[in-house]
Amino acid sequence: FLNATGEQDMNMALAANPGSNMWTEIDLEGVPLWWITIWEINDRLYEGDHDVVAEVVGHHEAIRIPDGRTIMLAEYAEIDRSKEMECYHGVLDWYRILTTQYDTPLPLDRVQKVPQSNYDMVLEFAKDRSLSHVWKSSENIYITQEEQDEYSYNVLYFNLLMLALEPIYYGDSTNDRTHSNAFFYDPTDDNLFISVRSQDRVYKLNWSGYHDEAQAVDRAPGEVIYNLRDFAIFDTDYNPITLDYDNGVSFFSHQHCVEMYAVEGRPDLKLMTLFDNNNTPVMRNGNDYHSKALAAIVNEARQEVVILFHRELPNFCFALGTSQVLENGNFWYTCGTHDSKLGRSAIFGSHTTGYELSPDGDIIYSVGGYATTYRAWRLRSLYGAVDYMPVKHKPLPIPAAWDV
Repeated sequence: FLNATGEQDMNMALAANPGSNMWTEIDLEGVPLWWITIWEINDRLYEGDHDVVAEVVGHHEAIRIPDGRTIMLAEYAEIDRSKEMECYHGVLDWYRILTTQYDTPLPLDRVQKVPQSNYDMVLEFAKDRSLSHVWKSSENIYITQEEQDEYSYNVLYFNLLMLALEPIYYGDSTNDRTHSNAFFYDPTDDNLFISVRSQDRVYKLNWSGYHDEAQAVDRAPGEVIYNLRDFAIFDTDYNPITLDYDNGVSFFSHQHCVEMYAVEGRPDLKLMTLFDNNNTPVMRNGNDYHSKALAAIVNEARQEVVILFHRELPNFCFALGTSQVLENGNFWYTCGTHDSKLGRSAIFGSHTTGYELSPDGDIIYSVGGYATTYRAWRLRSLYGAVDYMPVKHKPLPIPAAWDV
């Protein structure tokens, strides 16, 4: 997939350039095989009466799953309902204006000034590009601003423009209430894991829905199965780990690229890799400028996690990042942007560094370059794909309590 992204709003940029925000599948000779634009997506959203407009599509992730469905992230805005007399559903009206749904367009300045918070949605398309599923974060994982500040600790103690002495709250300063930045499709149960950066959380979503006859439970498609931060955390000796975010002891913070690998012979377990940007402890303490590589065994039935390693990397990567299990049993993590030559004050630097780690979390190989890289995968060959093969369970320190 290639994403040709224009300006990140629904206003003049998209009006002037209808081709912006296009997702395209191409073959090895560069021939387009499948594509969809933001305009086509919004046509389908509008026709389906979803009462929302995609402002950016594929802004972090899009995947093709085995049966031909395509899943991608999109961004939308929730309008402050108390202002609906000023402009009802601001971006929805703006979309209707651009597509001549209104005979008398609303004044542009009124559309632009409507208070809003940005959220993410997951869109699923069939092979024929029809829209088969819409999942809105504000309807499924929404928490209040106060709860977000209390539980997800998104305080960043820096100010790029030095215009204020008070700490900047990540969600408040951008109205970016979720900032979903990665998802992982689990073929073993047709479910989806989604990384929500602004909340420092990873959710598992039931993607296809199911009916549990024994417990008489119906789960709607897209319903949250669990939030990984609710799990009990243990070390490899099965000793509990107490998290203290105020003192820099966190499960993960402003994370990227969660991956969940099946464990051979243990359908109740997953091997999780995750790039921990570690923003909250860094910004709170000011003396620990390192992002972290995280690998853990997740027991979904017991809602417990055993951390294999939570290794400090040599760099602080404010954003971006990749995690991956390699065929040889090692792990791969990339710091997609770090300061290198520019010093610690550079939030978005000019350097990318990738690290191969042993199962114990030791760095055994690294490679770097002068570029900012959102994702960087290790492949078997130039024409290979990223393999999500089940991992062998024997080398893993699975607690004896989990075998009961």
